[in-house]
Amino acid sequence: MRVDVYALCYNEEVILPYFLRHYASVADRIVVFDNGSTDRSREMVLSCPKAEIRDYDTGGRYLHRAQMAIKNGCYRESRGKADWVIVVDTDEFIYHPNLLGVLARYTEEKITLPLTDGYEMVAPGTPTTPGQVYEEFPAGYASVLYSKPEVFHPDIDINFELGCHEARPAGPVKRSERAEIKLLHYRHLGVPHYVQKYRTRMARLGDEDLRLGWGAYVPPTGQSLEEYLAAHYARDLAGKAVVRVV
Repeated sequence: MRVDVYALCYNEEVILPYFLRHYASVADRIVVFDNGSTDRSREMVLSCPKAEIRDYDTGGRYLHRAQMAIKNGCYRESRGKADWVIVVDTDEFIYHPNLLGVLARYTEEKITLPLTDGYEMVAPGTPTTPGQVYEEFPAGYASVLYSKPEVFHPDIDINFELGCHEARPAGPVKRSERAEIKLLHYRHLGVPHYVQKYRTRMARLGDEDLRLGWGAYVPPTGQSLEEYLAAHYARDLAGKAVVRVV
């Protein structure tokens, strides 16, 4: 059974070693689309024997439409070659303790679009373990927003919608009866990391994204963007039922 992974990346050197370590354990091939990273992301990808890097240029801007277009097209090259594709961002981990075993069973059952349970994972800071990030930080809270269709048979036309949280899959679609697979989203890695990540994204948002408020964080008058992002981080976690996920 062959599994191909496709991912988008921009300056993800904090989480990228864990992303590569995780997916190298289940995938035959990892393709990372890099948007002009200026940190160590590129060399990290190139150091992984199963990974390759492809550049996509948006003129230094963060463009939701460009990301959607890549995610809706990249996996098609796996048709007739791979049994499963995984299309994610580099802070998203498709997880099951026996992922290949579950996917093999789904193949036998003619399942082509497994349901997933999404979780926003919570950590006090950035990871340091030489192992898997979910071994160091196994807790999070349930998130419908991240119960996304990111693992599927490549013959499906996944048709992600803007933001890639929802899709209109077409073709030989057969969903699993329940969600056995989890999607672990690692963006809450302490306030400093979160503020830096989204401050950088805001500085790169394209004109259309800013005009329509796609992914835009706009602080109220008198509050800096950094203060606003720190408060947003706290609001994300407030009142959430954080439980051990892995």
